[in-house]
Amino acid sequence: MGTTELRTEVHHLIDQIDDHFLTVVYAMLDTYVQQEEEGVIGYELDGTPVMAEYARVAYRSRLEAMNNGKATSLEELKKEIEQW
Repeated sequence: MGTTELRTEVHHLIDQIDDHFLTVVYAMLDTYVQQEEEGVIGYELDGTPVMAEYARVAYRSRLEAMNNGKATSLEELKKEIEQW
């Protein structure tokens, strides 16, 4: 089934479902579209999507901190790892 036929069939099926299921379908489609627009770049371990804009802000913040001398040295990192 091609894209045009698939869209037509989906529209036909949507016209037949009850209001409760229609609400579920809407929520699913809305979430999908929002994630596509915002740019999902990955997922946390719990399945939460990581959005591109959030990552940009976090990376800029880390880069700025590093440029201001607020980075963790290798020695500090090794000590921290030993405490895990």
